[in-house]
Amino acid sequence: MLYLLIPAFVVLLLVLLARRPSLEVRLQRALQQQRQGNLAPLRALSRKSFGDAAYAWFLHLDASGEPVAALAALKRAVYARTWLDNRFSVAYREYGRRCFLGVGAEPDHAALLAQWGARGWREGAGWEPELAWIQAFGPQSCRDVARAWYWLCLADARQGEGMGDIKSAQLAQQVRERLIAVVPASVRQDMQEQAARTVYDDYASGR
Repeated sequence: MLYLLIPAFVVLLLVLLARRPSLEVRLQRALQQQRQGNLAPLRALSRKSFGDAAYAWFLHLDASGEPVAALAALKRAVYARTWLDNRFSVAYREYGRRCFLGVGAEPDHAALLAQWGARGWREGAGWEPELAWIQAFGPQSCRDVARAWYWLCLADARQGEGMGDIKSAQLAQQVRERLIAVVPASVRQDMQEQAARTVYDDYASGR
């Protein structure tokens, strides 16, 4: 007798799901209610692995002067499973920037070095100036001025080959100016050649 109820239950479930508003509609409603002073819908939606909602909640918290909560919301946005808009790259960049600068949390430069600087395809892509700073002026355990110069060379090589712009050009210039008197010319040349090989290997991999 119970097996006869299963098809009816499935049909009922499909009907209920069909009537449920889409994520886009729910987000627009939540944003509208936020503008009217009701924050609860957006806050709830931001916790459902929905990147657009989490990012919108981050913007609200950031504008409200709550850096710790804003960073937590931004992290949820970065690790969300669903995005409707194309702002993931913006959220990812902002999250990394805040982690590096220590906005909303104490910076863990050793962890960032391990994450961004892991050797392999496209190592350090987009974060080369930050990695250079960490290895030049970060925690003692992270310091390696030759490697710091390598990151600067890698940023230049990638930009020169049209494989990415230097995201933090001003930081890169500041690190370069402080390192040029410290890193011997022979080491700078070696790091430049190593960076060129890295760019070639990335290109040759065909990914």
